[in-house]
Amino acid sequence: MKTTLVRVLLAAGLCIPAIAAAQSTQTQSSDQQAQRHEQQEQNQAATANMTGGSMQNQHHMTGKVIEDGKRFFSDNTSYPVANPKVLKKYNNQTVSIEFWFETSTNQLRVTKVSPDKSPSQ
Repeated sequence: MKTTLVRVLLAAGLCIPAIAAAQSTQTQSSDQQAQRHEQQEQNQAATANMTGGSMQNQHHMTGKVIEDGKRFFSDNTSYPVANPKVLKKYNNQTVSIEFWFETSTNQLRVTKVSPDKSPSQ
């Protein structure tokens, strides 16, 4: 009986380091996966900043250019413009624009400007 007990304790003593090593490997693997995931997110954010990937689909809107192109007024709402140089020469005029909405800055990025040809102008 003592021999069996000694064998069980010896076997348990040998298994514990193996279990601990396996858990250590799993922890390292989880840590590495977390680091990889964080790095991927940082890479995607950097790419989005460089390419404008933080923008939604392109839209169209008609309204008035105000504050030397820094703001665009339409439907009783004033929108900040990310690239006011595009609109500056249309200050105080009603125009139609194509734009992207930059979700990261909550601004319009104007891609095309057309003078409004409506009869009310």
